[in-house]
Amino acid sequence: GGGGRFPPFDRLDLLESALLLHGRDLREELVRPQQRELVVSSALFALQRLCSEASIENLGQLERIASGGLVSLTKTVLFAPRFVYLAQTGKVAANDAAAAHYCAQFSGPDAELVGCAVGWRSTPPPPTPAVVHLLRLGLVPLYVRFLDVYLPRLEAYDESELAAGLRRWRAQLLPRLAEGNRNVARRYLERVLGEGDATALDELVAEDVVLHGVSGTTWRGRDALRGLITTFAGAVEQTGIEIECEIAEGETVVSVYTAHGRHVGAYYGVAASGNEFSTTAVNVFRIEDGRIRELRVVMDAAELVQQLTAEPPESAQHPG
Repeated sequence: GGGGRFPPFDRLDLLESALLLHGRDLREELVRPQQRELVVSSALFALQRLCSEASIENLGQLERIASGGLVSLTKTVLFAPRFVYLAQTGKVAANDAAAAHYCAQFSGPDAELVGCAVGWRSTPPPPTPAVVHLLRLGLVPLYVRFLDVYLPRLEAYDESELAAGLRRWRAQLLPRLAEGNRNVARRYLERVLGEGDATALDELVAEDVVLHGVSGTTWRGRDALRGLITTFAGAVEQTGIEIECEIAEGETVVSVYTAHGRHVGAYYGVAASGNEFSTTAVNVFRIEDGRIRELRVVMDAAELVQQLTAEPPESAQHPG
C-alpha cells in the first residue's frame, strides 16, 4: 500500500491522468507526493540519467541529436520544460502545456527551441542543418536554465549533497554555454558589421541593449544601434573582417578584430572619399539568453577617420 513502488513523478501522473482499462483502480491507495518529494526525486533522476560524462558529451553531438529520430530529438529538448513545470507548479503536464509554460516564463534561444520542438511533434522538423542551428543556440542554455530552477529549491530543502551534484553538472555545462555566446558574438561581427545586415539585430541583440561607444557616448536600445549600423553600412563598403582573437567566459565574450573597407558614402557630414581603410577594434560583449545585452567598443577612432578623410569630424562614431 501507499504507492511506494511508484516513483513520485509517475505516482502523480497516475493519480491525475490514469485511465482504468482493466482490473482494479489502485489510485485510492496511492499517496499524493508533496512538492519537496517531486523536486528531490526529479533532480535525482536527472542527475543519475543525464549527468554522466557520456550524456554531457552527447549534448555536443548536435548532428547526431538532430538526425537521431523525432522521438529522441523532442525528448532531449522537452525533458527540461516538463521538469521545470513540475518544480514550479507541483503538477505533471503534457508536452504542449509544459512547453507553453516554459515559453511564457522565459525568452531566448532555449525558449525558441522548446517552442519549435513541441511543434515538431505535429509538423515535421526542418532540414537537419536548421535543427542543428537551433540546438547549438538553445540546448545548453535550456539545461542550464533547468538547473537554475532546481538549485535554489534544493538548497531551501537542505538537500546539500544533491545540490552540490547539480552545481558540478552546471559547471561542466558552462564552457559549452560560453561557446554558444562566442558564436553569437562572431555572428554579430560577421553579419552585422561585416555584411551590414541590420536585420540580424533582431536575432542577435536584446531590445534593451546598451552600447558604450569609443568617445564615451552611450546608446540605448536596439533601434538606436540599428541606426548606427545603417549609417555606417551606407558610408563604408566592407571588404572583410578578420577575427584575430576571441575569449569567452560565462556571459562575457571579448573579440579582437580588424575591419577592412572603403569609404563610399557620406559619414557624419563628410562626403565619400573612396579611401580604403583598415582598423583594429576590441568588442566586449555581455550576452544573456542568447542575445547581446551590452556592448563596449574600444578602438582608435581618430586613426580611422584620418584614413577616411584629412579633416575628420569629432562627432564620428563607429558602431562596434
